[in-house]
Amino acid sequence: MKKEENYALLVAFIVALMIFAGSSISFPSLEGVQGLNFKSMAYHFSIFFFFAAFLLVSLAPKGNLSNVIFVIIFSFLYAISDEIHQVFVPRRAFSYGDIFVDLCGILLVSILYAIFRWGQKQKA
Repeated sequence: MKKEENYALLVAFIVALMIFAGSSISFPSLEGVQGLNFKSMAYHFSIFFFFAAFLLVSLAPKGNLSNVIFVIIFSFLYAISDEIHQVFVPRRAFSYGDIFVDLCGILLVSILYAIFRWGQKQKA
């Protein structure tokens, strides 16, 4: 593994810790709040976008499709485990919507990464 890939893996680990720490925080009750919470959606989308991005850089440096699929599955399972973790935190709950937004971030970065790597192969 190259030095850059090691750094990317370290950053992915730090992002995973940030996700866990953020999920451990109890927030005041949101009773009476209606509609979509765009702040929460933006957080979920971006944090899992970056988590998957750093995993892709560290684990799929050559654009190997099986490694990209592994990163998608691993990131998705981490998103699910994050929501399960929130069940045990006071005033937090499991949300399928959050998992969906997490998955959107994961899939977008994976598609962009695959396109980028495909473009690099075409130049070579």
